[in-house]
Amino acid sequence: MAAWKNTTRSAAKAVDPVERPSSAGSELPRPARTSTDAGALRPADGSGLSPVYRSSAGPGVADFVERYWSVCWSTDQPARREVLSHPAFDLTVTTTVAETGRAYRAEVNGVVTRTFAVELQGRGRVVGAKFRPGGFTALTGRPASAFADRRVPLGDLVPPADVDRLLARVATAPDDPDVAVAALEELVSGLVPPRTPAAYPLVLAVVADMLADHSLSRVEDVAARHGLSVRALQRLFRRFVGVGPKWVLQRYRLHDAVTAIDSDPDVMADLAGLAASLGWWDQSHFTRDFTAAVGVSPHAYAARPV
Repeated sequence: MAAWKNTTRSAAKAVDPVERPSSAGSELPRPARTSTDAGALRPADGSGLSPVYRSSAGPGVADFVERYWSVCWSTDQPARREVLSHPAFDLTVTTTVAETGRAYRAEVNGVVTRTFAVELQGRGRVVGAKFRPGGFTALTGRPASAFADRRVPLGDLVPPADVDRLLARVATAPDDPDVAVAALEELVSGLVPPRTPAAYPLVLAVVADMLADHSLSRVEDVAARHGLSVRALQRLFRRFVGVGPKWVLQRYRLHDAVTAIDSDPDVMADLAGLAASLGWWDQSHFTRDFTAAVGVSPHAYAARPV
């Protein structure tokens, strides 16, 4: 069975004195969703968004992985793509095509606290396993906060032979995302621990609550609902999710804001109303938060060509 390697960053001691068995049948109170499909930002150059392939995780890994996704590109000119990322890790395999042939790389991407931006050139495809919030730490025991805003080569975390096997599988059919998904699921399946932290179901429950209940806009209210102190909730999130609960609350509301602007340009006529409906106290506060996360104001974003 594959194992996560020790690296220069030492894993933090587990915070849970009691663990529970992992099970392919899953005994965890797994919410249907702990993230949305939102996140990809409208390109400023008007080139439009690429279609996203998505598939569900199999039962053997679904306690940790929410879904798989894939995007391909082909462009004659460099194209910038930006994503307002989720509070979750991604394990990705990227294939790039050049005159010299195809190249492959596998990485683990921690939670990106800023807008995630990438410059695309030529042809290529990326296939990813999106972990549930907290799923990477529950799977590996590694503290999520150590990976915030970092991309780590998969070979730094698992034996090189496992990475070679993954990439060789992808290379057999580089244009077929199903092949890459099957290879990713096989790798993750080999890493499922015999026991998972007892606190992980609580992480899933809290995050699902944040996503589903738009009335939750204060960390104090979230903590009280789940019988935790604010400090205990903050510690839980920093270990399992990699960011604080306040960040997660705001990120989900920003996803809702971007979705509203993308789907209905008329919402810009009442920006104060949109801000209030998503839990901001006033329009100026909303505009500051939106601009800090997206990089442009709501009006500048709405002016981008569809």
